[in-house]
Amino acid sequence: MKKSNWTGEEVEFSLEILNTLSVRNEMRSCDVVGLKAFGTRRNSNLRPQQKEDNILLTAAKQQHTRIRLTNNNIMKTIILLTALAAIAIALPISSYNVAPNFSTPGVGWAFSGAGARIAQQAALAQALLFGKYPNGTIIVPAYVSGTSSGSLSAVGLNGYLEYVASNGSRGWSLSSWNNFIFGLRDSSVYRTGIRGVVDSAKGLTDGFLLDNTPLITTLTTALNQLGYSTLGDLFLPTYISTVDQRSGNVVRFLSTDRNVSSIPLIQILLASTAIPVAFPPRKIPALTNNTLFVDGGVSIDYLPVIPLLSGALPVTTVYGFTPNKDADTGSNNADQSSIEDNGIVRNTLKAFEIQGNNLLTGDLAILAASNARGYLYSAVLNQTFSTLNFNNEQEQYNLVAAWAANNNPTPVSDDRLAYTFGSVSPSAFSVNNGYADASTTGSAASITLGFMMIASIVLLL
Repeated sequence: MKKSNWTGEEVEFSLEILNTLSVRNEMRSCDVVGLKAFGTRRNSNLRPQQKEDNILLTAAKQQHTRIRLTNNNIMKTIILLTALAAIAIALPISSYNVAPNFSTPGVGWAFSGAGARIAQQAALAQALLFGKYPNGTIIVPAYVSGTSSGSLSAVGLNGYLEYVASNGSRGWSLSSWNNFIFGLRDSSVYRTGIRGVVDSAKGLTDGFLLDNTPLITTLTTALNQLGYSTLGDLFLPTYISTVDQRSGNVVRFLSTDRNVSSIPLIQILLASTAIPVAFPPRKIPALTNNTLFVDGGVSIDYLPVIPLLSGALPVTTVYGFTPNKDADTGSNNADQSSIEDNGIVRNTLKAFEIQGNNLLTGDLAILAASNARGYLYSAVLNQTFSTLNFNNEQEQYNLVAAWAANNNPTPVSDDRLAYTFGSVSPSAFSVNNGYADASTTGSAASITLGFMMIASIVLLL
């Protein structure tokens, strides 16, 4: 018998899922796709804690049908499995975009680019997961999308929900998720000190300022802990956005798409987090076309709502998570990192901030014009944090968690959003039949990259 290692908060979460969501967990016709059998513990002497774990195991199954094998019908079961497997192979890819049975139906979460502010996204996400905000309703996403460091938030969330669904046998616990974030330092992401200065000098000739080789080690360690080798290993149907540097087109990778699901996840994460000027562009070797990719946050997928609204996933409600804003200035980046003593870095980050706010305005307009209900969750504090300062993650988490306890997500149609995100008209974006026209994203991304290239050249002169 495996010893229970659930925290009190996680047990509370699992029981709330059982009590509030199980009534909506009708078996979906496409749930047979997984064809994995699950067993339950049959020990009548279970301790109370173990009984709670057992309840969770029953209530929080993944999207796989429970198939009971008995000695009397093994042959029938084999025939049934063979037939179902043949049907599954013939199904279109959209049939695989199913959510875990304990999720809130139709809900998608979109994580924006955040840089070193990923602890804020974790705090906001966990506030909704545990009902630790004024409304108090537990919200568990069925689908998720992420851009830049928001893609790391998406992966972390996947890991925790899989941990819940598997009774702790896969993914990572709440404490492991948070410890990963709290343990981040600048040196976990890019080289610092003398080595960093030398590498920066070398990188200047190739168009970037920082060597983010340490990020490879950091992500490899985390993904090994999660058991996520490929994109398709992710628990939830998940979109990760990046940008083709040459064409400027947004490239979105969906974890349930068989055409890309076998790509190593670390390759996609490195591409999605390749901040222009700061970090080098990245290839995705599995694609074998030598394309260079840069940060998805420089595109219309800054807040990746378009993939959730595109129709590939049955999303009816979208929650967007973005870094905090200063209550007085509306700024979301502070010069709090030694790396920002470099004027090029500081000015580039300021350009990103201005551009990001304008892109966010467009993303929110697209969401507001869609058929989905939309909400934005972004803390408003009396201070801001640097995009590249990873040394204060726990401080950020604590501040934002305290803010979330007193603030609900804001509907995107709410006029109160205007002061935070400016008044730029989203004329570059179109909406077709209630959904964003993804065909416009290429030109929008090209304009964005062109702006960044011009800004970089000016700053380097």
